[in-house]
Amino acid sequence: MTLGRRIRKLREGLDLSQIELAARLSVANSTISQWEADKRVPDSVMLERLADLFNVSVDYLLGRTDDRSPVRSRNTPNDSLPDWLKKLPPEMQEFVKEESQHGWPYLRLARGLKMQDLTKEELEAIVETWMGAKKRHEREFGKRS
Repeated sequence: MTLGRRIRKLREGLDLSQIELAARLSVANSTISQWEADKRVPDSVMLERLADLFNVSVDYLLGRTDDRSPVRSRNTPNDSLPDWLKKLPPEMQEFVKEESQHGWPYLRLARGLKMQDLTKEELEAIVETWMGAKKRHEREFGKRS
């Protein structure tokens, strides 16, 4: 299976449109289309981002293995976390990591902030607001699957 086909299959497995994947990766949706048509190839940094997003290894994306297991497990040591995330209590770290996998809209807002420059208190306030927004959304619209 080609790289483009794997990207498409993984994207569809997350029930994402090309536009939604492009937004998560901050690229044009035409870029996603070209990758999936095997007309362009993501650079090494983007391959890592895709692998992280899809929770697979870069080797899987490139077709070097059919084992989808990411190189890093979900139980990675705290050293692999961004510095700003290390400032938060463990339950907030887990919440942010889980929500990042699903692209909760609040994460898109947080991307514009320089998270590493915020204090522990500011970060906790942001994540508490995020958690509250998720709870309100789930009460109003139900939990996502």
